[in-house]
Amino acid sequence: MMNFDQIRYEMFPILKKITYLNTAANGLVSKKAIKSGEEWLKEREYGGVHWLEWYNEMNNLREEIAKLINAQPSEIGFVQNTTVGLNMVANSIQWSEESNIVTTDMEFPANKYVWQVVSKKHGTELRIIENEDGSLPIEKFEEAVDENTRIIAVSWVQYLNGYTIDLEKLSKIAKKHGALLVVDGIQGVGSLRLDVKRTNIDFIAVGGHKWLMGLHGSGFIYIKKELVRKLDFPFAGWLGTKEPFNFNKMYYEPSDDARIFELGNPSFIGYRVLHESIKLINKIGIENIEKRNLQLAKYLLENKPAHAKVNEFLNTAEPSSPIINIEVKNVENTYNKLLKTGVIVAKRGKGLRVSIHFYNNEHDIDKLLRVLGDN
Repeated sequence: MMNFDQIRYEMFPILKKITYLNTAANGLVSKKAIKSGEEWLKEREYGGVHWLEWYNEMNNLREEIAKLINAQPSEIGFVQNTTVGLNMVANSIQWSEESNIVTTDMEFPANKYVWQVVSKKHGTELRIIENEDGSLPIEKFEEAVDENTRIIAVSWVQYLNGYTIDLEKLSKIAKKHGALLVVDGIQGVGSLRLDVKRTNIDFIAVGGHKWLMGLHGSGFIYIKKELVRKLDFPFAGWLGTKEPFNFNKMYYEPSDDARIFELGNPSFIGYRVLHESIKLINKIGIENIEKRNLQLAKYLLENKPAHAKVNEFLNTAEPSSPIINIEVKNVENTYNKLLKTGVIVAKRGKGLRVSIHFYNNEHDIDKLLRVLGDN
């Protein structure tokens, strides 16, 4: 039996001071991960004495990430954040004026603007699926995707309300029409189970500072191994080559795996912290974390006051993610009252977005509910 309260107070002592329900914005960083960052700074005091060790650590992290999402280490490349990863993919696709891109009206700007720019630049059609009270029925994708669809671009978990799309079903639609499935995974990876082989997605870009509990500037991208050679990759850097440490090499030979996305020096301190955080996730087990997160989300839904509204899909089914948007009469007033009591959530859309991670417990949610009940 996993003792989440023990992990909570040993690894996240800040929760003795605040009630943090805002992981969808920024995750907490564990005590052990903070210590690992401090240790890196002590090494950096010696200049570049340890720099080769830092690169070797990156390969160890690559293995931890691969384990988390059931990928091969060679399919993991490091990018600063989700936005950079999505832009790299978008600008590596061979486009034609006949191509179209299918996306939705619920995407975070990182997975919205990039496709607008690509569409304008290459003259491709941009097809936007409209949500139904915060949900995205799979049938709408079946109607929108055709033989000219080059990319289906979606968030696995929607940032605004936690709606979670069935990637396996969506991938089957993509494969049926010869399209590629590009996923913004930042609001799901580290919180829910993802098997990239079972879902058969083509790309997923993930920033490390939310559910993975890392620092800003430390993200990764997954690319299905057989797709690397099919990319028209427009960027070049010394690190993304077959022999990155052969500085005397005259001509560029791009890496034939996901390391092609790694152009230059990464944020070593960020990836040191991320490494420690993902080791914790893998030690606990992502299946245990998912179960815990969804149990707490269900507890919130079952106990919320009647006047607090949620999207219809949350009224008719079990929560599929630990992100819940709650509409109240006076969002600003309620938000400020929560802050005064040390409860941290986010204002998103017309409501308060509550995002729960395994380091939370029922007492955190009860504190939230007491304020909601008075407003």
